Amino acid sequence: MSLPDATRSDRVYPLLQNLDLENLAFATLQGTGQTLNIEEMNEDELRRLVLVNLARLSVKGEWDGLLSAGGGGGIPILNMATSLNTSQKTHFISAYPPFPKSALTSATQAVSTACIFFPFVLPKDLTLASMSINVGTGTSGDDLNMAIYNADTSTGVPTTKVSGTDVTFATGSTAGIVANFAASVSLTGGTVYWVGMVKAAGSITLNSHTGTDAYPQAPLTSMTVYNRAQIVEDSASASLPTTFDPADYENGYGFVPFVGLVTT
Repeated sequence: MSLPDATRSDRVYPLLQNLDLENLAFATLQGTGQTLNIEEMNEDELRRLVLVNLARLSVKGEWDGLLSAGGGGGIPILNMATSLNTSQKTHFISAYPPFPKSALTSATQAVSTACIFFPFVLPKDLTLASMSINVGTGTSGDDLNMAIYNADTSTGVPTTKVSGTDVTFATGSTAGIVANFAASVSLTGGTVYWVGMVKAAGSITLNSHTGTDAYPQAPLTSMTVYNRAQIVEDSASASLPTTFDPADYENGYGFVPFVGLVTT
């Protein structure tokens, strides 16, 4: 039975005929509808386009074109100011939702030759110039290596380094210090990334979020072991991996160090 009071389909059904819902790709549906003018004479075809897409989604169980369509760049998951004036360029990513909470109080976290990782999400697309940390106790000539990693869209674990994000901090000084990227780095808002950090030798302490500000970063062994706010390397390699291997890591105890990303 046709849609109520609908005219004969001149576009949607003729172009999609002989296709089944299981194999109908969103790109095909998108191409069918993109050239339709939004006007009263096309109302029936627009209704058919929506009907076919909803049927496709129901069969395939995926939501391409419904949740990701729009002005580009996906769905904004945060609604916040991203700068107030030209001097305020540091995004306090370790405190951004939805992972850790506020930073009204702080603790310290030792960083040694075993890599640690924690995730973050930016509120919008940003072009970045540098990374910043806050050192509690440091050692002159003893450097801290850090980088940003992409996340696997299926498992959520870190995968490979975001190109150009390797930085080295000279940790002989304390308080806030900055290390510049080799060139500007662009990250996408609403996307999960990971920060990795490790010492080549020795250890330092970084000012960090308290235990009450943490969020478990992987499935727990049991509810008797729950203070796990980092992903921690099993055996200390003293260097950040080019490609993350989940078999070398576990959910570990620790506070999330303060980390900022500075826009250009």
